[in-house]
Amino acid sequence: MGEGEAEFRGQRMPGREALRLAGIEPLSLASKEGISLVNGTQAMLAVGCLELAAAEVLIDTAEVVCAMTLDALRGTPRAFDPRLHAIRPRIPASGPARNTCCACSTGAKSALPTFPAGAYRTAYSLRCAPQGMARCATRSPRPGAYFSIETQFRHRQSAGLRREVLSGGNFHGEPLAFQLDYLAIRAQRAFRYLERRIDRLVNPALNEDLPPFLARHPGSSPAS
Repeated sequence: MGEGEAEFRGQRMPGREALRLAGIEPLSLASKEGISLVNGTQAMLAVGCLELAAAEVLIDTAEVVCAMTLDALRGTPRAFDPRLHAIRPRIPASGPARNTCCACSTGAKSALPTFPAGAYRTAYSLRCAPQGMARCATRSPRPGAYFSIETQFRHRQSAGLRREVLSGGNFHGEPLAFQLDYLAIRAQRAFRYLERRIDRLVNPALNEDLPPFLARHPGSSPAS
């Protein structure tokens, strides 16, 4: 709107001057647009989109780490066979299963193409990763699709006809809040699996003869 102050290219200046330098025309608000700028829902949506983008990176990383952990702990890749997950199609596990197997197969020295002795005892945090990670995958319809709908709604609202003013409840943030809670729950579940796999990597009783705590000289002090 050109009101107040703004920062442009590292310099603080009047808002109207910053808009002029940026080549942006000041907005002239119509009915109800002022309240839409200050009620906070658009801030929730912006935060949600940023958190969703970060969660997608974390989930992708977690899948790669799962493959590396499976390799290090001499687990079996058979739990990631797509034929196995086709039996239970209501659980969309094929994505994480496929991603993890692809990551496994890229290791030149990977032990996974064979069936290691004792691999049938592969821990749940590894064997069940496709099922758990599928429910955590942020690429599934919610909340990503909802954020997309909400973003388009904001655009349609600003570009729509202004011949009639309807006072309704589309400003309310609770639908967004549900999706943000859902995103937090999914991320928490994904990293519960990750925490259990970390335990197996560092615990000498479970880590398939890897160095205790993955340290050359494990102990409470350098002297030990």
